Amino acid sequence: QPVIISDFKADFTIPDSACVGTAVSMLDISSTGVDGWVWTKNGAQFSVAQNPSSIFNTPGTYTIVLTAQNSTSNCTDTETKTIVIVPNPTPTFTATPTSGCVPLNVTFENTSMDGTSFEWSFGDGTPNYSGLTPPIHVYNDYDTFTVVLISTGIYGCVDSLRSVDL
Repeated sequence: QPVIISDFKADFTIPDSACVGTAVSMLDISSTGVDGWVWTKNGAQFSVAQNPSSIFNTPGTYTIVLTAQNSTSNCTDTETKTIVIVPNPTPTFTATPTSGCVPLNVTFENTSMDGTSFEWSFGDGTPNYSGLTPPIHVYNDYDTFTVVLISTGIYGCVDSLRSVDL
C-alpha cells in the first residue's frame, strides 16, 4: 500500500502596515488543495473565508494567523504574520475672526497633530491652498462658509475637519 506524503503549506499576503479604519485584505496563497481556513487576529477568530478582510479600529501591531486545512490529505498548517496599524492624523485649526463685514480678512492657524501635508478649502469657490498654514484669506461675499482642512500623515493616512463657523 502506497504512503502519500503531502507538501502542504499555509501562506498568505497582507500589507506591512495600514491606516486605522481601513479594510485590510488577506490573500490566501497556500498550497493547492486547501479547503478550510481559520483566521485569527491577536488570538481571536475573525473569519473562515478564503480571502477575508478586516477593519482595524485601533493603532498597534496585530498578529494574524492563518490555519489552513486540506481535508483530503488531513493536513493542517499555520502561517503567522504581523501588520502595523498606524493612526490617522488629527486635523485641527482656528480662524480669526469668524464673523464680520465684507471684505473679511481671516487668519487661519493650523493646530493639527501628526500631519505632513495639508490641503485647505475655504468654501467660497477660491482655489484650494496646499501647505501648513495659508496666508490671510479674504472673504468677499455675504454667506456662511464651510472650511475644510484635509491632513495626510507620514504613512499616507488621511483625515479631514470641516468647520462651518464662518
